[in-house]
Amino acid sequence: MRVLVEQTFGESVKWLDRLGLLAGIADWTETGPDGLPTNEARLRRNSNGQGCGYEPNPAAACRDDWASQNGGQGQHPIAVHLLMGGEQRTDWALWPERDAILIGTQDMLLSRALNRGYAGRRTRWPIEFGLLNNDCMWIFDEVQVMGSGLATGLQLEAFRSKEINGTSYFGTERPCVSWYMSATGSRRLLTSREWRSGEGDIRPDDFVRELSPAERDDKEGVLGQRRLATKQLESQPAWSLDERDAAERIVARHREMLQALAGAPQEIPRRTLIVCNTVDRARAIHAALTDKLDYNAEETLVLLHSRFRPPDRARQQDRLKDKLDPNIGQIIVATQVVEAGVDLSSAIQWTEVAPLPSIVQRLGRLNRAGEFGHDGQTKCGWTPVAVLLGVPLPSPPPKQTNKEMEQHEKAVTGAYLPYDRNECEAAQESLKDVRDASPANLDTQLRSALDSTLQPPAYSLQRHELLDFFDTDSNLSLGYTDVSPFVRGIDPETDIYVVWREWEGAAPPFDFDIGRQEICQVPIWKVIGKDRRQGFVWQGRERGWQPATRDNLLPGATLLLPTSAGGYADILGWTGDQNSQVSDLYQPPSRPTDEDLLSNLERGWQSIESHTTDVQSCWNTIQELLGLDDVELRAAIDEAILWHDYGKLVSRWQAATRLLACKAGLVWPRDIAPIGKFSISESPLLVGLSGTKLYWAIRNIRRSFAPKLRHEVASALALRQHHRRDRRDPKICELLAEYLVMAHHGHVRKALRDELPRDPRRIRRGPDEVRGIRDQTPIPGVAINEKPLPATESLSIACRQMGRLPDGSESWTRTVLRLLDHFGPFRLAYYEALVRAADCRASAEPKTNVLIASPRQPNEPLVSTTLEEFEQ
Repeated sequence: MRVLVEQTFGESVKWLDRLGLLAGIADWTETGPDGLPTNEARLRRNSNGQGCGYEPNPAAACRDDWASQNGGQGQHPIAVHLLMGGEQRTDWALWPERDAILIGTQDMLLSRALNRGYAGRRTRWPIEFGLLNNDCMWIFDEVQVMGSGLATGLQLEAFRSKEINGTSYFGTERPCVSWYMSATGSRRLLTSREWRSGEGDIRPDDFVRELSPAERDDKEGVLGQRRLATKQLESQPAWSLDERDAAERIVARHREMLQALAGAPQEIPRRTLIVCNTVDRARAIHAALTDKLDYNAEETLVLLHSRFRPPDRARQQDRLKDKLDPNIGQIIVATQVVEAGVDLSSAIQWTEVAPLPSIVQRLGRLNRAGEFGHDGQTKCGWTPVAVLLGVPLPSPPPKQTNKEMEQHEKAVTGAYLPYDRNECEAAQESLKDVRDASPANLDTQLRSALDSTLQPPAYSLQRHELLDFFDTDSNLSLGYTDVSPFVRGIDPETDIYVVWREWEGAAPPFDFDIGRQEICQVPIWKVIGKDRRQGFVWQGRERGWQPATRDNLLPGATLLLPTSAGGYADILGWTGDQNSQVSDLYQPPSRPTDEDLLSNLERGWQSIESHTTDVQSCWNTIQELLGLDDVELRAAIDEAILWHDYGKLVSRWQAATRLLACKAGLVWPRDIAPIGKFSISESPLLVGLSGTKLYWAIRNIRRSFAPKLRHEVASALALRQHHRRDRRDPKICELLAEYLVMAHHGHVRKALRDELPRDPRRIRRGPDEVRGIRDQTPIPGVAINEKPLPATESLSIACRQMGRLPDGSESWTRTVLRLLDHFGPFRLAYYEALVRAADCRASAEPKTNVLIASPRQPNEPLVSTTLEEFEQ
């Protein structure tokens, strides 16, 4: 849950900063009453680019020295990053050898662990997949609300093992372990397919850790005060939040509490917490309370749910830390976002009925630290009370025919959504005689009911499904295998990511540069079937933004709407109201993406030899700090790095760099050809521009670089032919080198074929071409640090076909399948991540023979020509 993620982030930064272990500098100049930085303060620029994980404040970010700030680890080794609601620009994945804490929601982390990172670029999926399944300790917090996400975590834990009770699994390059945490957990919850044995599990007895006898006997310590915190439970199943007098009843009891605490210390929380099961009901009761509270409603009321954009949600969350006025207190209207782990205490709680584990978690937000008394005692004149409400149910039909009764039952079941009706009714029955709601009593009185409620996963991720997810090619429907059934939580509906922007013209003119501050997560059923003809869905770099349809608006998709489309309000979050005008929160990226770094430099031009030298240097740093001792593995990666840009020698690619220089008004640096990396930052066309105008000018010039071929495909095919010279069979480490070259941009991995166009009429290639590489293309040789890479007189693309080739060699897909059999998906993706990290970092901080291109003479006209003419 996002509230818990942000709170955990703040706590982690505080802990590491106090210990002197924080990679970066925490900005403590703006803090809340708890001493933690406010959300705005956390946006300050960190001294180390791989440090605290909020995106830096663009006004404080320094684009030119970003690479140098990433260059040294310094004395503070541990970075903290957020993975939540959008692809992050903190580039944690480029530092696999450094210690880091990643904190995220289950959908963002588990989708990445399954090679389908929500709201992320397809080309980045394998990097995160490899790193999150190697050299990690996973902590799953509040497992009872994770739904199928818990089962996925359990299955991934098993698949990362080499062997469990005689069953072999994929294994990892470096250890990866998992912890599962909950105040209402049960061992039965952890019996997914690979961990199940009859009615029990196959884990050792000491796998579960609980409170010690001494901790359970504590009455006066901090733990004892929390476990024995005084709480009354009042069950009112006939009451619901949609009743006319619901708001009046809530306000009356809130004022009663304020009066009772009139003489209490100011730090005693004069707070009423209302927990609703749906966002719609939360907004409705918030509106009703606004009418009842009149003049001080804005100061008293806080609305908090998951359908806000991050800056708006941050403002609401920061209000939870405000010092409360003892005369008006605070009333929080929230959904399940406050249910798990949020460090919030209230004097009164109103909660709609939900499954028993959820109710127990919500009660943890009442007299949380025992401020109002513990062990049956009360102080300050007020006894904290929780009121358990029913949900609004439809009235029985007047005639009660079979058909009407069937429809009525269906409506009743729907009223309990997003929860199961039977679980809610069972919870109501279990709690009807409970009066003492302290954690210690609930643990005793409700233990058997909780154990029966917490059932093992009904379905778990299987081995063949994980292998399917390894492939990142689009399928015949031009989409990707959906992982939402494996990552979503208790909500039966899945989310999409909605972004609002202003633009001119029929279609969005920009690439996928979405910032997390723009994103609002919305249930897909709130959008499907609605009039979203103005919207566009990102379909990958090859197809860009495509009009939104039922076919492409899938869970995890990013929907771009014009600000005039409405549907959102800053203080209410997602409303669906198309009459509202939404603000545009777009900010130009303050740093390049990893994909940009694989194509160009921030400043200067380099030859293929110079850039490869820098990549080798970065790789040596990574492998030294990781302590990789596998000689064959190191040799394979060394060879992959040596050949990774060999395909840039193709005449068409070199001609594209000349055309780019012309379009940018620069002199093509002939002296360092063949060109490996380029930059347009010295272009005279950019002089005097700043902000958004500068950003769009850069993007427009970059679009002129379009060689229309994947150079890494040419590199890998050339290396493949080199390995098979004289008809010899390559070793497994040589096959690995070929794969790493082919995959180092993330576009081509398991299958060597062109992207399927949405419109078949757009196909303009013949059967002798794949990814822009023509069969029999010649490639000249090059020397890298006096090591010659031979020329390829005639490049063959025959391995794109299935089955054996005429010379007896295997297809490209068969090669990848062999690698998967040998290394497994986790290790193979990990090796990909290491190569790409070295490549990106070498581009971020080029060191070897960097040449600054000179502007063309003022009186020399820009050349208006085509790439074909340059190639000739």
